[in-house]
Amino acid sequence: MALFAGGEAISQADAGAEVEVILDRTPFYAESGGQVGDTGLVRAATGAAEVLETHRPVSGVIVHRCRVTTGRLRVGQPVRAEIDSPRRWDIMRNHTATHLLHQALREVVGEHARQAGSLVAVDRLRFDFVHLAALTPQQRDAVERRVNEQILADLPVRARWMSYAEATRLGAMALFGEKYGDRVRVISIGGYSRELCGGTHLSRTGQMGLFKITAEGGVAAGVRRIEAVTGRGAYELVSKHASILDALSKELNAEPEALLGRIKRLEDRVAELERQLRTQLRDRAVDADHTLDREDGLKVRSSMVAFSDPGQLRTFADGLRRAAGDRVLAVVGSESTGQVVVLSSDPAIHAGRFVEALTKRHGGGGGGHDKMGQGGVKDPSVVRALVKDVVTASVLDDLITAARKSA
Repeated sequence: MALFAGGEAISQADAGAEVEVILDRTPFYAESGGQVGDTGLVRAATGAAEVLETHRPVSGVIVHRCRVTTGRLRVGQPVRAEIDSPRRWDIMRNHTATHLLHQALREVVGEHARQAGSLVAVDRLRFDFVHLAALTPQQRDAVERRVNEQILADLPVRARWMSYAEATRLGAMALFGEKYGDRVRVISIGGYSRELCGGTHLSRTGQMGLFKITAEGGVAAGVRRIEAVTGRGAYELVSKHASILDALSKELNAEPEALLGRIKRLEDRVAELERQLRTQLRDRAVDADHTLDREDGLKVRSSMVAFSDPGQLRTFADGLRRAAGDRVLAVVGSESTGQVVVLSSDPAIHAGRFVEALTKRHGGGGGGHDKMGQGGVKDPSVVRALVKDVVTASVLDDLITAARKSA
């Protein structure tokens, strides 16, 4: 055993120290090819260290970054290296799954769907592949189904070293742009998949248990990404979804198979109630809190309301505008949130500029387009004064000047 700290060789390391350990041989897999490195323990007669990560700085050398947990480690001591076995199993499940996924994608979307990158972690896998469009729901389901079919088939997984020429002759897939030596390691999964790979794998696909896609999206031009889970991660995901489904069934008093229909009926009911509410709001908006009919023909209507939903505020303002006729400036403010909506049917008054000027007078802000503006004030208590300002002649003149479309 050799010990290093800060890039310098040291003779020993005591409890609490973080060191790099190099062994003459090791069962630890160093981070490589998208697969995370192993963690675990290094035990000696005089102490022990936790292996936090494992990497390969140069070919043939594996470095274990460790924290000494008990006692003391000394250079040259014989040690027992123990990987975190449950963690390694999770990684192997995810790595073997990437090979099955690669082949399934080529079968479903086409031979062009070659690997463009990957991450094999403990809790998930990520697989990038060449493809121009998002997968359709049908394609995503087909890919997931094919992977799970190979898991259920419990195919043997075999690793063999051979010449690169022989691997090519056997049809083993190689990563585009990767450089390979004369001797390569080929992972074969039954007769389904054959790839060049140096990572750790299961011995049979049935050990994976289950494969579930969790996300699919684009990461670059012509490159898509699939994220997925296997084994324990897949079981936890399915259990979580089952719990949510059970809770929804109880809440909506419907069997899982009937939930979509029940939700659709509820959505239709909500839409109908919202339509009725809009009608009622417009009817209530016939009489404004404040009115001003100017000699130039502009009709100003303003009201303070208790509700806070922006859509309801717009509906109420629209009711005021409709009830007043042509050339109307309608202003509605919420006493609960300080939101303000302005609608203008006057061809000379820009609603967005008007609400900006109006709310600015009361410490707020806003904006919008020529026919509708939205804004607000920080203190809802000033809304009462704000809607009165609109029908105060001198204030209104200043606001209109600021909101002129020719300005």
